[in-house]
Amino acid sequence: MSESPAAARRALRARWGRLQAEADADGAERPRVAVMATFTADPLAPYLGCALTDRDVPARLELAPYNQVEQTCLSGGAAFGPAPLAATVALWRLEDVAGDAFARAHLDETTAQAMLDDAVTELAHALAAYHRARPGLLVIALPPAPESPHIERLGLVDPVLFGRLHRRAVERFTAALPVSPDVAFVCLDALVRTLGHTEAFDRRKGYLFRQPFSEAFWQGLGEQLARLVRARRVAARKVIAIDCDNTLWGGVVGEDGLDGIRLGAEFPGSAFRDVQARLLDLKAKGVLLTLVSKNNEADVWEVFDQHEGMRLKRTDIVAWRINWLPKPENIASLAAELSVGTDSFIFLDDSAFETEQMRTERPEVFTLRVPEEPADMLDALDRCEAFDRLEVTAEDRARSEMYQQERARQVAQETLSPEEFLIRLGLHVRVASPAEAQLTRVAQLINKTNQFNLTTLRRTPDEVAALLRSTAHRLLAVWVVDRFGDYGLTGLAVLEAREDGWHLDTLLLSCRVLARGVETALLAVIGEQLRAANAPALHARFIPTAKNAPAADFLPNHGFTRLDDTRFVIAADALPARPAHLQIDLD
Repeated sequence: MSESPAAARRALRARWGRLQAEADADGAERPRVAVMATFTADPLAPYLGCALTDRDVPARLELAPYNQVEQTCLSGGAAFGPAPLAATVALWRLEDVAGDAFARAHLDETTAQAMLDDAVTELAHALAAYHRARPGLLVIALPPAPESPHIERLGLVDPVLFGRLHRRAVERFTAALPVSPDVAFVCLDALVRTLGHTEAFDRRKGYLFRQPFSEAFWQGLGEQLARLVRARRVAARKVIAIDCDNTLWGGVVGEDGLDGIRLGAEFPGSAFRDVQARLLDLKAKGVLLTLVSKNNEADVWEVFDQHEGMRLKRTDIVAWRINWLPKPENIASLAAELSVGTDSFIFLDDSAFETEQMRTERPEVFTLRVPEEPADMLDALDRCEAFDRLEVTAEDRARSEMYQQERARQVAQETLSPEEFLIRLGLHVRVASPAEAQLTRVAQLINKTNQFNLTTLRRTPDEVAALLRSTAHRLLAVWVVDRFGDYGLTGLAVLEAREDGWHLDTLLLSCRVLARGVETALLAVIGEQLRAANAPALHARFIPTAKNAPAADFLPNHGFTRLDDTRFVIAADALPARPAHLQIDLD
């Protein structure tokens, strides 16, 4: 017999006690996560703590005093001590910050709205001050619909009036907050709707302990917050390999034929159409869509091209393996074609055999078996944390188009010599210091680039911003365009000026522009800037990892002298000249 939800929550609370005891006993450093709330939030700790541990973030939790959110913010988080925080969570409700407004709402909606506006703007400004004072991820709650003795939830008038006040207050609050990659949101109202009002609240505990939510709510909130913290530390998967039969449509096209598969406006075909709609949303966020299907290729493309129920089109798919080979083998082949690791993949399939084989042979692939019940498929995708990301950049949105352009380049390369191909590409390289608005993409490059990356040092957006402001450091970002299209922001160098010359802290490039002279062009620009600054030499390091072998020979091949196992140096006047086959612009 499966464990009841209440028993599972009791087990989590007991487990958190054991985890805290272990942390106290071993004395090891752990990331610190702080929580402040306008209500009693102590019940959150075991659920958040266990959820973080399950995501390889065994954190210590710090709770601010009850209903001291603004005071904690304006003190710079003094209650949490001076040590760095991995994340801070700010939880609040409208009725806690402006309860009097709801007493006025029936008499004077304009005054009630003004009271709410003032309260939420003051709170937003306090949170903005905290964000400036304490680096790290700040997760801010969007409040649930208010609970007040002045609100009749099932009344005939109140849902309209108080719904309007709630929406306007949330809009005013979010508009007053800073826009930053280190500010994220958790929607408490969405969690209440998901659980249902009766399941989400505990009115008795609200009266007794100012602890308004149920254990089910705290557990759900802990899971959501842990996903947010994990998303900041772990890059989202960027390729999804999708089965076709009983995944993109119902039935087996090779047996049922074009007209026999279930796909369209009526259930169960409507559920498969909605799955395709979700996949298109993922594509818009930067996930590459590929197919891995045991099928006849002509049958699959006939569905894509001719079935009126298809939302996905052939042009949405960047690569495919439609054959009868083992799917783990096909995943490896797709990874090679797309120049990504197999650990970048999510595999979506309905077959127990295929998913188990993938988990066994390719454990680094995130494997998700879709439910047998079509109506449950969207929920399964919603729960898939491998898609989690805190922000979507312009490069993310253009990623699928970029890979389509890369396919056109590969076709052209097959008919030309390497020298002719480089000349025909018409490469145009721009090197400039990144703007503040581009720091999210810069941090994304730093934290995701593994293959051509000399040091694989990782940094948060806040740390990148500090480097950009530092007078001792210089950041050079690289944008590349050719006749097939725009690669976007694809490279970065971080340099530090010292007495013996400049030191190359970071040098990385997307594998999409490797072996085209872009890396040499970046070194040439660095050499020009070194000589203009009268710096005598460029110092660099290569720190080998399991994935950066493509960068292993870069320094010696460009004339650097090896000093020891990791350190290299080259005189400023010995750095290479600009390659002749490309154009370089400096900003």
